[in-house]
Amino acid sequence: MSDKHIVMFDMDGTITPPREKIEGKIISSLKDLSGYAKIVILTGSDYDYVMQQCSSILSKDGQLQKAVDILPCNGTKVYRWD
Repeated sequence: MSDKHIVMFDMDGTITPPREKIEGKIISSLKDLSGYAKIVILTGSDYDYVMQQCSSILSKDGQLQKAVDILPCNGTKVYRWD
């Protein structure tokens, strides 16, 4: 699998309810998707909010098959979670 397949998501209101933690159905779907494509989370929120809302997938036992790129602050910063 190469990094040619990338799927980018907005966080608040897309993969999470606004300002809430990511939910089970979305977690399961992202885990499945991570076997086929790199996942990128883009948000206007800062890095700390991403970690609060998505900690269940961005943890050592989050079980995503590929690294996740996090682009907080409307993409003005870039972090790779692997």
